[in-house]
Amino acid sequence: MIDINNIKKEFKNYVSGFNPNDSHIAIKIAHISRTAENCRIIATNLNLSKEDILLAQAIGYFHDLGRFEQARIAHTFSDKDSRN
Repeated sequence: MIDINNIKKEFKNYVSGFNPNDSHIAIKIAHISRTAENCRIIATNLNLSKEDILLAQAIGYFHDLGRFEQARIAHTFSDKDSRN
């Protein structure tokens, strides 16, 4: 069974390594949290199994993790503007 509480804890632990006063970081934290919740709601409304609902929510937490490093290094979420 997917431990969504542990995933939430690890997500919070991961993002704690980034500056929460950076507006890009704050926006991305809020975005991922909303996405995870929306994934849970959609999966629930589709009458998926409990495990699949948790999986959908977990995917919501994981879907944009690479953007934190991008924002820290390049101060943007634009792929074309963050290339070296």
